[in-house]
Parts: sequence; C-alpha cells; structure tokens
Amino acid sequence: MAKPITLFLLFAVMFVNAQTRKQLEERRKQKQQEIELTKSYLKENSTKQKKSLYELQTLARQIQVRQEIISTAAGEINMLSTEISYLEGNIKSLEFNLEALKKQYAMMIYQAYKNRTMTDKMAFVLSGKTFNENYQHLNYLQQIGKYSKQKATEINETQLKLNQRIDLLSGNKKNKEYLVNASTSEKQELETDKQTEAKMLSQLKGKESQMRKDLAVKETQIRQLDKAIASAITKEIEDAKRRAAEEASKKSEGTAKGKDTKADVKKESSFARTNTEAGIALSIDFEKNRKRLPWPVDKGYIIRPFGVHPHPTIPNVQTENNGVDIATTEGAVAKAIFKGQVRAVFPVPGMGTAVLVSHGDYYSVYCKLKTVNVSVGSQLIVGSAIGIIMKSEDDEKTELHLEIWKNTEKQNPENWLR
Repeated sequence: MAKPITLFLLFAVMFVNAQTRKQLEERRKQKQQEIELTKSYLKENSTKQKKSLYELQTLARQIQVRQEIISTAAGEINMLSTEISYLEGNIKSLEFNLEALKKQYAMMIYQAYKNRTMTDKMAFVLSGKTFNENYQHLNYLQQIGKYSKQKATEINETQLKLNQRIDLLSGNKKNKEYLVNASTSEKQELETDKQTEAKMLSQLKGKESQMRKDLAVKETQIRQLDKAIASAITKEIEDAKRRAAEEASKKSEGTAKGKDTKADVKKESSFARTNTEAGIALSIDFEKNRKRLPWPVDKGYIIRPFGVHPHPTIPNVQTENNGVDIATTEGAVAKAIFKGQVRAVFPVPGMGTAVLVSHGDYYSVYCKLKTVNVSVGSQLIVGSAIGIIMKSEDDEKTELHLEIWKNTEKQNPENWLR
C-alpha cells in the first residue's frame, strides 16, 4: 500500500505545484511586458535635457515591477526545486523497481530455457501420479507463461514512466537554471534603475516651486472630475428612486380603499435602481468578476495607484487618487471593462472627456479621452470601444484615468482588474 500512496502524493504535489507555477509564470510574463512599456517610454525621453515628474513615476513603477518579477521568479524556483526533489526520489524508486523486475524476468527466461523442448514440458505435465496432478502441472506452465508476459509488460511500462520522469526532470532543471540567470540579470537592472532614480530625484527637487504650481492645477482638475462623477451618480440614484416610487404608487392603486399605502411607497422608493431582476443580476455578475475584469487598454501600466500617497519629490505633501492612472501607447483606445449602459458623457477641464458607465450598483469611469465613440444610453459589452485616449502636450504622455464606484463608494480598480 505504501508505494501507491507515495505515487499519489507525488502526483498531487506536482499537480498543485504545476498549477500554481503556471499562474506565477503568467504573472511574471505579464510584468515583463509592463517592463517593456516602461523601458520604451524612458528610452524615448532619455535624450531630453529636462526630466519630468512623469519620467520619475515611470521609473519608480519600473523598479516596483522588477521587484515583483524577482519575487515571482523566486516562488517559481522554490516550486521547481520541490518538484525536482520529488522527481529525483521517484526516479530512484522506479530504477530500483525496474532492476527487480528485470531480475525476475531473467530468472523466468532461464527456467524457460531449461525446459525449452516440448518433450521436457510434456514430461513435466505427465510426471504427476494422478490426472489431477497432471492438470495442476499444465496449469502451472500456463500461469508461468502469463506471468512472464505480465512481467515483460511491467518492465516496458516502468521503463516508459522512468523515461518520462527523466525528461520532466531535465526540463525542470533547465527552467530553474533559466529563472536563476534571469533573476540575477533582473537584480542588476534593478540596481541600475535605483541609481538612475536617485539622480533624477535630485534633479527634480530643484524644481519644487514649479511642481507645487503644477500640483495645484492638477488638484483643481481632479476636484472638478470628482464633483462631476459624484453629481452624475447621485442623479442616477435619485432618478432610480423616483422611478421606483412611481412604480410602487401604480401598484398601490389596486389595493383596498382605506389601506395606508404610504409606507409601501416609501419602502419601494428606498430601493436603488437595481431593485429589478436585471439590475440585481448585473450587480451580482460584476461582483463575481472581482480580480477578473479585463484591462481597459490593450497595453499599459499603472503610473499612479489608488489612494493617498506621498508626493515623489515635494516633502510633507500627499496626493490622493480616486482611481488609477494607466500609462499606455499613443492612439490607444479605452475599452469597457464590463457590460453596461453609458449614463453620462461630460468634459473635464484639462482632462479631456469622461464617460460614466453603469453596471447595476457599480460604475466605471473612463477619463482623459480625446474623442468618444459612445453616447448616453449606449449599451456596451466587455471590450466595447469607448474612445481614444488623449496625449498631453507637456510631457507627451498618454494615460487613461479609470475609476470604479459602488453607488457613492469609491473602489480600488486594482482589486477588480486581473
């Protein structure tokens, strides 16, 4: 019983490892693609004399992604080491079993050789004192033949498994060697990036006065965007409550005279627009896709994350982001992250055009659009083109500002995107 259990544990460990390692590999490749984008932007702007805050933020993101790649590769290496250890043990066990099977088979071949003639076999069969003993001798020879064939089959199967394990072991060792070398190279690049970041930071600190002015302008733009989004969502919710109240009022017309229906109307009107089968289903469907929603651009990386963070260069100053800013390529198209309906399209000074899409209780907002392909009432599916993302004139960056709300509550888009 011990041998089957050991094999089961081996396959269980390797299966789980392979699944997790595949996920880590996909994550690492995704991060490597992000590195290519940041490197491309930094290379294009390397000849500029004046360094921008955007370049510093891009470099900081590149450093963060490199660290994530190194960490992910370390996880893959650990899993490969575990698999290699299990495989080496399994190979030794198979080699031992194969050697034992070959010895048994050789012994049977030798015995068969000693009794190779038909005369010898017949003599053995008829050597019994009774008919029953003769039958037992015949049955014994038949069983020996079957057993011999069985052993030959077992030898072939064991040899096949052994060859497969050896090939798998060889592949895992090559993968581990590649990851170790890649991690070493990544660590060297990381140190170079950190040195470049320190120099760039030193250059930009001398421009604190101008940066404070730029920050004040951007904060004004962000406040205008927040106000517009909050106003659009509040209006949407109020309209939904009004419609719910009207529907409840119509339903109450058929009730018995004298029944107080005001409480029913109030109860119905307190429900949001998702108090419909379609709305509830859409909200639930959106929630089920947490961490699985597609990115709103084909290629990109998060240049500014959600939440409150220290300013990169101005001391004792914090900036707040209600969404994420995704750097992407020039001419990139913003795409819907989930099915829904466009509820508002409005301009934001300095930030192009914004589009608000409803997904039941949830909303997604796409801002910094140069042109828009949709209008209020448009029904969208996942991946629908919403508009072309604008390119700024100052540092020639192309980035999309994405926000996700649950009614009036702001969400971190990174918790929803895959």
